[in-house]
Amino acid sequence: MASKREQILQNVVSSLQTITTASGYNFDVVKVSRKFLPYSKINEFPAVIIVAGPGRIQEHTNYENTEMFEIGVIGYIRADKDIENEGLVSQDLEKLIQDIRKAITADVHRGHPDFVIMTWPRRVDPYVDWEQNIGICEVIFEVEYFYQIGEA
Repeated sequence: MASKREQILQNVVSSLQTITTASGYNFDVVKVSRKFLPYSKINEFPAVIIVAGPGRIQEHTNYENTEMFEIGVIGYIRADKDIENEGLVSQDLEKLIQDIRKAITADVHRGHPDFVIMTWPRRVDPYVDWEQNIGICEVIFEVEYFYQIGEA
């Protein structure tokens, strides 16, 4: 059986794969991956990459601890040439951030209400490469779940 962290990551992938206009989102995400790629290697947009971050064990009594597991979602979007300098890539980036947040917070228990307590949004870092007309964001959130000493 997969570890709790791995089960949470698999749920994050599944959640992000629901980002389609048919499901009420702004975009159809064409690539969801757990393999990091710089935007120079991305051929299809929009794309999202999931990066597992550190975890912090919070000690409680009777071996009933919780872990705060940080997860980053890197989003990439490309806009058509912005001839009129209207900031199209920046506007599209904000819509992608909205889509990622909506997908992540749709299931705060990550499909496992038996051990996941909550998904907490933490930070968004947007960046625009105006030369390439590519928007990049990192959406950071934490998942708090029950962790017992000795389990995977």
